Amino acid sequence: METLPNLARTRLNPYQRSSTGIAPEHDEIPQSPYDPVGLYGGNQMGTFATSRYAVCTSFAVAMLAACSGSQPPIGEAAAVPQTARATTIHFAFLTDSHAKTVSAYVIRANGALMRVKASPFATGTFPIALAVDPTGKFVYVANMSSNDVSAYAVNAANGALTQVQGSPFAAGSAPRDVAIDPSGRFAFVANAGSGNVSAYTIETGSGALRPVAGSPFAAGGYPWRMAIEPTGKFAYVANADSNDISAYFINRSGVLRQIKGSPFAARSHPSGVAIDPTGAFAYVANANNNNVSAYSIDAKSGTLTQVPGSPFSAGSSPWNVAIAPSGRFAYVTNLESDNVSAPSMQAAVD
Repeated sequence: METLPNLARTRLNPYQRSSTGIAPEHDEIPQSPYDPVGLYGGNQMGTFATSRYAVCTSFAVAMLAACSGSQPPIGEAAAVPQTARATTIHFAFLTDSHAKTVSAYVIRANGALMRVKASPFATGTFPIALAVDPTGKFVYVANMSSNDVSAYAVNAANGALTQVQGSPFAAGSAPRDVAIDPSGRFAFVANAGSGNVSAYTIETGSGALRPVAGSPFAAGGYPWRMAIEPTGKFAYVANADSNDISAYFINRSGVLRQIKGSPFAARSHPSGVAIDPTGAFAYVANANNNNVSAYSIDAKSGTLTQVPGSPFSAGSSPWNVAIAPSGRFAYVTNLESDNVSAPSMQAAVD
């Protein structure tokens, strides 16, 4: 029997935007309103951004990692203010592209955020995306205008960030996204300007980045987003200009080898890519077609095949897509309609 996702689309009400700025140090950030553009890019609290593009891509990556359980506990309750006691600490991070900073927050038990002391922390020019390694010890920020990656060690007690020795590390032209493999051994950066992917090994103790032999590896036109499937065997890159998905096999040294049949066709301007937690399906937001393409992933070869009914309707200019840890729900941010589409992935047994 083959199980395929049946996307029954539902809609959430558009959320009012806010421009009130960062909350005072250690103050609780209001839980609403939300800024829908933030969902991977988004699901971010709406008091952060001065621009849609300032924080839209980075925050949810770190927050989803922290909230979904893929980022393990990285601190003790004693470091949390009295108003936010917990047995462990989880942190969220987001970039502000115009301010050239990355901010750090403690995630409270009720989901509210408190800004970490001394936050925000300096980055390179136009930080556009970030990723947290699986241990929660390191944060990596892609700086699109300075063509490099800032790397930080996370203080487990309070969430403060300290740049690792050698940071920032050189990337290609206009690095647009950064992804860490599930083992925490490799980091990958999609370089939109140079049309390739930089691959690095992550030094276990220091978090420093070292280029993989043969890096960078060719991608399509304007590689925009990148996702790695849960086993760390395959990587997928959404190419916004060539309207396709580059698919790679990741070998034991972090070298990327294009999968047979790659690139795989998408619709116009694929702007986001996500893999479900089982690694069985990939989802791509097509910004110019107002829909989401869904693919099954061959477990052996990594090849992509569109599922029946794909693509599925979204809002106006879907910018990115995120999958809930249960694998049952997808959330799509719609840039022009200023809302979030929330399809329900109901398994249809054939």
